[in-house]
Amino acid sequence: MNLVNFVYTVKTLERMGVSMIIIEDKTGLKQPTENEMAIVNSALNVVVPTSVDSIKPGLFSGYTFDEDGGPKKVSEDATPDKYIQSVLLNGVDEIEPYTFKECESLKEASVIGPEYIGEYAFDDCSSLETVTLGTNLTDTGKRPFRGCDILTNIACLDSDFMYGEGVLYRNTPEGV
Repeated sequence: MNLVNFVYTVKTLERMGVSMIIIEDKTGLKQPTENEMAIVNSALNVVVPTSVDSIKPGLFSGYTFDEDGGPKKVSEDATPDKYIQSVLLNGVDEIEPYTFKECESLKEASVIGPEYIGEYAFDDCSSLETVTLGTNLTDTGKRPFRGCDILTNIACLDSDFMYGEGVLYRNTPEGV
C-alpha cells in the first residue's frame, strides 16, 4: 500500500483559492480510494487524542485573544476553518477563548477531556447543533456558545452542568 503525504492542509489550500481537489492518476480521473477518503474525512471530522494536551491558538479559527480578552487575529491572512464538521476533544485540558470562532460548518462538538471551555470558544459557529460535555468539565468562561443560534442539544454526561432553554448552567451543591 502506498501512502501519499499531502503537504497542504485544507486551510492552506483555501487561502490559495483552491475550492476543489480532483484525484488523478496516470490513467486519468478515478474514484477516491478508501485511504484517500480517510484523509479527507480526517480534515472534516477532527479527533484530538488523549496524548494531545493543548491546541495551538488560532489553529481552527485564526483567532486568539488580546490582553483585554477580546478576539485577536493570529495573523493578517488567518481565516476560520470553513470545512471542519465535527470535533472530538479527548485529551486537551482547556479550550482557549475563540478556539472555534466562526467555524461555520461545525455541526457537532464532543468536549470529553477538557476541564475548562474558554470565553466564546465556539463563538458564531452558525451550524453547531449538538454538543456533548464530558465528566472532566469543571468550569466555563463567559458564553462559550454565543452566536450558536441553532444549537438545540447539549448533553452533559454525568457532569455538574445542565442545559435548558438555551442556557448552560452549573449545578453546584448550593443549587443551580
